[in-house]
Amino acid sequence: MLINNLRELNEGYDSRDSAFINVALSAYEEAIKACDPYKTSLSQFTLNGSILTFKNKNYNLDYYNNIYVIGAGKAGYKMGKAINELLGDRITEGCICVPQDSDIPEEMLGKIRFMECAHPIPDMDSILSARIITRIADKAEANDLIIFLLSGGASSLMCLPAEGITLAEKQNVNNLLLKCGADIKEINTVRKHLSAIKGGKLAEIAYPAETIQLIISDVLDNSLETIGSGPAIQDKTTLADAVSILKKHSIWESIPENVADFLTTNTFSKNKKFTDEEKGKIFEKVSTSIIADNHIALNAIAKFLEDYDFKLFYYPRAITGEASEEAKEFFFYVSKLKKDILDPFAVISGGEPVVTFKRNTAANVKTEDTDGLENVPRNSFKSNFKSENIASLGEELRNKQLKSIVAGGRAQEFALAMLKYFVEFPDRQIFFLAAGTDGIDGPTDAAGAIISGKTVEKAKKKNCSFEESLSRHDSYNFFKNIGGLIKTGYTGTNVNDIFIALVPPQID
Repeated sequence: MLINNLRELNEGYDSRDSAFINVALSAYEEAIKACDPYKTSLSQFTLNGSILTFKNKNYNLDYYNNIYVIGAGKAGYKMGKAINELLGDRITEGCICVPQDSDIPEEMLGKIRFMECAHPIPDMDSILSARIITRIADKAEANDLIIFLLSGGASSLMCLPAEGITLAEKQNVNNLLLKCGADIKEINTVRKHLSAIKGGKLAEIAYPAETIQLIISDVLDNSLETIGSGPAIQDKTTLADAVSILKKHSIWESIPENVADFLTTNTFSKNKKFTDEEKGKIFEKVSTSIIADNHIALNAIAKFLEDYDFKLFYYPRAITGEASEEAKEFFFYVSKLKKDILDPFAVISGGEPVVTFKRNTAANVKTEDTDGLENVPRNSFKSNFKSENIASLGEELRNKQLKSIVAGGRAQEFALAMLKYFVEFPDRQIFFLAAGTDGIDGPTDAAGAIISGKTVEKAKKKNCSFEESLSRHDSYNFFKNIGGLIKTGYTGTNVNDIFIALVPPQID
């Protein structure tokens, strides 16, 4: 079983209700299995002697002087393991960066090195790994083959700031973006314009080598430019787009002055290395396949639940808005169905909601709800961005983040917000699960949470207010006290979040 605390999650439930809890948890596990990076990576290739086939194209491995394996992301270890098993001694060198504390069994698989780096705020290890990956790509020649493995989390794990931008400055911008309610597309648009490796720049560095790119998508529409900030995909966004996003979310005045100057004047950029015509040829050398995504996860859930005789409904859209507001809409969608359907049914969806932290807009002062999250005027950061302060500032930003949001994640907040409607409509029995497929919901050790009417009863007995916890975005501590946290550890994949509602049959 993937769920580490299954017995705990069943405590207090009778056999009937426990069955629904276990079906929801098992359906979530099916989603993870369907997006297993090891299996899905191997499924992309056939190897017959020296002929490697990928997307109906044959690669004669005897032709290549060197085969390099590089990559970044939460699925990096399992993807790398698959390629190492496939190619073994044919691999010349490799480096893949993965999250810290992701429990990888070894730091080397054959000639592939794994480096643990910080997420979601990059650190010096993120820069080191990016430099190693860049060095490998840079030395590749026309008769070399690069296999690039990309999955969610790569934007921070493989971080190489653009010339003239410091790590501390990029950490600060990342921190602001993660707190302002920006979606992943917006965040990555800004990130790649502050990067020397994202937005297609890695492909430019690797040219003229041939590149095979495997992607596990954590972006709902599978936008190749957005996944991992598109290191090997031609970028169509502009510096003006990045500026517009920062202004839209009211953090333009809070970013370091140096970054603002870079985005408005690009003072530090060198002359373009390639013309537009040459860039077209560069990206023709990159062959890409998305091997797992949220749709595959949901299809696995659907098949599993239909095998259990649940009438299945797909929620009509992906869940991408404010978590607490999305929870209300989801609940009433399920409740409306419940009025007319007597048989057991399920509603499933995928997505990635956001949690926007409250700020005191009248003045930049700390409050109980905004400690460490308030907008800070740009000029107050000037003294912090000296090179000798990079490590200390990075640590300070991480500590602020942990102090502020370690008590929850977007899936847990979604579940906590839905409890309000469980109280208001107690007759509408629902078992509901919200969880991240990477096993880590926010900076916590939980993948998400599972709730039912029993959760409300437990909260009353322990005098725990879900409204108060929600106002402080304190979902983790609420469920830790009441029960309901789903513990899996790192799953080794990352295809957004999963939402499952199971409704028992109506009994007259």
